[in-house]
Amino acid sequence: KVNVTWEPGKMNTLKMVLKGADIYCYYNGEIVFEVTDEDPYLTGYAGVISAQGTAKSTYDNYAVREIQPTDYPADAVYPQGYLYYNDFSALRAMNKEGWRSDGDKINGAYVLEAEKYNYLTNVEGSKEWTDYVVEADVTLHDNGEYPQYTGIAARSKDLRNEGYELRLITEEAGTHVRLYKRGIDS
Repeated sequence: KVNVTWEPGKMNTLKMVLKGADIYCYYNGEIVFEVTDEDPYLTGYAGVISAQGTAKSTYDNYAVREIQPTDYPADAVYPQGYLYYNDFSALRAMNKEGWRSDGDKINGAYVLEAEKYNYLTNVEGSKEWTDYVVEADVTLHDNGEYPQYTGIAARSKDLRNEGYELRLITEEAGTHVRLYKRGIDS
């Protein structure tokens, strides 16, 4: 885990770059983890996540895109382009139980109230994606209950079991980001 600065209600950017067995994780543009997984998950869904019992989570600018040379420290050229993007304006909001869209047709955000664990992705064919970047602006709205977290997920076999999660976690002792390998970590 890496300790970070966090203000309740302020948006922060989480990003994971997945290239083969290599995973690069960023918080507000700064790299916080570089990991080579000896037994990696190589394909799967991407999404945003929030856990049961946490404070309200808000998401914006959720994107899954092809890797670009500036996304990780290596000398390679990859095609540019988005696999999926949602700014959660009213025109692009998704209908999913427990989620609601805030904002107008131009400036939207997606909100999950602290009701239950939830995972958001509905991109056709995304279960077969391999090397990609997943990123989103995320925040929590402090309700005084700890611990609480929000984050992004990648290469998920399904909605709850195997895959990677980059979480922004608040506890009484402070705030940190942590990379989890679901099916191994909890």
